[in-house]
Formats: sequence, C-alpha cells, structure tokens
Amino acid sequence: MQYEVDITTAQSVSRDAPSDDVHIDPVSARELELFISRLAPGAASTVTRPVIAWRRGIRTVVDVDVSRGARGEWQIRVGNEREATAAPDLAEELDSRLVDLTTMVWVTDAERLARWFNPAWLEFVGSDLHSDLGWGWMRHIHADDLSSLLETYEAAHEGRRGFEHVSRAIDREGRYWWVRVRAAPRFADGVFGGFVGMCERIAPADDGSPPEASGLPDLLPDLDAASPVGVIERLARLEAVLEVSRPADTLEAAFLRRLTSRWVTQHRALQARHDDIVLAVSEAAANSMIHAYRMAAGRVRLVCEMQPGRAEFRVRDWGSWRVPRPSRESRGIALMTVLADELAIEHLPDGTQVVLRYLV
Repeated sequence: MQYEVDITTAQSVSRDAPSDDVHIDPVSARELELFISRLAPGAASTVTRPVIAWRRGIRTVVDVDVSRGARGEWQIRVGNEREATAAPDLAEELDSRLVDLTTMVWVTDAERLARWFNPAWLEFVGSDLHSDLGWGWMRHIHADDLSSLLETYEAAHEGRRGFEHVSRAIDREGRYWWVRVRAAPRFADGVFGGFVGMCERIAPADDGSPPEASGLPDLLPDLDAASPVGVIERLARLEAVLEVSRPADTLEAAFLRRLTSRWVTQHRALQARHDDIVLAVSEAAANSMIHAYRMAAGRVRLVCEMQPGRAEFRVRDWGSWRVPRPSRESRGIALMTVLADELAIEHLPDGTQVVLRYLV
C-alpha cells in the first residue's frame, strides 16, 4: 500500500484506505525534511530511506520514497514495512576501544544511516547519541556545506570506496570549525556495510578559506574494517604514514605511482623532489612486481613515512631475490641510487625490501 505524505505535519494519507491511521514519527519527519531540503538539485529522482512510522498506535519501520514532482517539488510516499532492526534510531554495538579515542569517530550502515558516534564527537557538538543517529547529525553541519558533503558521501557509497571532505561543523558553544571528514568502507564477507569514519577539527571557520582535501582516502583500497580501531588510526595518520598492500601485478605499479604522487604532494618539504620520489618508488614497485615472483601470484607492500629529518619509502615483497643481470634490471638499481639520497636493499628471510630515503 502506498501513502502520500505531508512532511510538514508528518501525517500520511492512504490512497486505498483513507481510514488507515498511519503517520511518520515526528522526529523521523523532521530529519527526513532536513535530508531532502539539503539534497542538491541534481540528486537522483527517487531516494529511498527507512523511517519510523506509527500505524494504529503501533511503532513500525517503513521505507519512504522521496521523488521530484513535475514542478520540481518533493513528493513522499510510504512503502514497504521493514524489520525493526532497520529503525534509524538504533545504535550499533562496536569495538569498545573506539569509546576512549580522542579522535571523533562515526559509523554508518548500508542504508546511509548513522549508527554510532563516539563520545569525542558528542562532546564536540554538545549532543547525545540518540539525537545524532539516522540523519540527526546533519543539523551540526553548516547549511552551505551539507549538500556537497552528501554528494561526496553518495559518490563514495555508490563506488564502495573511501572518501574525504572538508566542511564546517558547529560546536557546543555555537562556533563553526573547519572539520576534515575521512572514511573507509566496511565489508563483511565481501558485502558492503557502510563506512567507518573520523572527523578532525582543523581551524575556526572564520579564519579564511577551507583547507583542501588530500584525496588520499579516495585512492586507498579496502582497509581491514574488521578492526575499526586500526582503520581510524590509519585514516588519522595518512599524512605521516601511508601503508598499502597490492597484488604483484604490473597494472598495480601505476596505482602505487599515483598514490605516492598524491601523498608526496601533501608535504611541502618533499614537493621539490616530487618527480624523483615518484619515479624511484615506481621503479622499486615495478621491479618487485615483475621480478620477485617470476609470474607467480604475490603481493607488494608500499609504506610512505615522514620521520624526523627525512622521508622514507619502503617497497616490500615476499618473493625470491636474484642478482640482477647487466641489463635494465641493474640499471633500475642505478637509477634509484641517483634519485634517492639513500638507497638500501634489504635481503630478508622471506623476501626483499627496498628503502628509499630523502633528507628534509
């Protein structure tokens, strides 16, 4: 049965059974109105979200379809009933270690609903967990920034990839701050389950233009979201340490090159050496992918790390080392020697690690 909804009164009117007493819960109606009022003009023609509704005095969860009318107005219809676990005001049980993090942490599900915030976020915005679940968190975001944040989120949701966005958020004292939002997708047995993310307060919003997003989370492959604490730590330290492991495939060398370039660009002290660093890392990665496994399956790990006085790039494989022939293989080592301030080739019991160092 389909219902047309007047969101201003949160009242539903059944086309087929006018006497059926069905209405959207006032809190759900208020949050739904906030959500659709912030959608960009180019948003999808129909958006489906679960909301809390009341039918003859009994609480239930139903899907609400929001679509554009012929004149551009929003039309809302209540659709199928859902399981009670789909209610947007239910919090998810998560790793208890997230509670003690000073980093602001949040979690969403595959329905795009916020399912949890840690105390650091709630303290920052001066809210309680129940009020920010579902879409309640959106009231803390500056009205001029919410549409772009939702667009970024939606694109990442559809692409099942990480994302980063900088927006203004209002704190408990009523002051706006530039806040960096970073997130990684969650998967369980290969099934996408939403995002685990963090927020970092950068600077007061009245201190000029917003800082640029690094774009690093957009390129990161799937992080191990089974350990959300580890995911948050990696997202928070991306500028200091970037670590990624990829299949030993020559196509992956181009990906690692692009990721290294993006990471180096974030560090002013390295920008003058950008081309040298990217070429050297690319050479090391290609050597591992082509020669270490000799066409067999394997993995190559890249770590980019800023240390006191230097930047270090480590390319690790678990293949077999052999003395390079006087051909392009040995020329590759000579090239890396010229491009880096220091080059070390570490022969490990289970593979090889190339270390490239640059003094800063």
